[in-house]
Amino acid sequence: MNGLDSLLFDRTIEIFTRTNPDEILDLILKTIVSATGAEYGFVVLRNGAGRLDVCAAANVSKETVGDVEADRGHQSYAFSRTLVRQAIAENRTV
Repeated sequence: MNGLDSLLFDRTIEIFTRTNPDEILDLILKTIVSATGAEYGFVVLRNGAGRLDVCAAANVSKETVGDVEADRGHQSYAFSRTLVRQAIAENRTV
């Protein structure tokens, strides 16, 4: 088994032992970031009030990413908020 296969196998076992949805989402995101070699990653979802929230983040804090709706965030973690909003409006991933 190569390094990536081993990582995916180990993380899959770990994910299946969890019952908390937030922990599961965090583990999945950390696995994706590790497997792709990305510097960081985050998941943005629409909350019950209709606002966009960063609900999970890997290698960066949710607070550092900032408010997706207000176009504020730490410059070191700049990303296209327009692209995020468009992806959510079209129900697709980025």
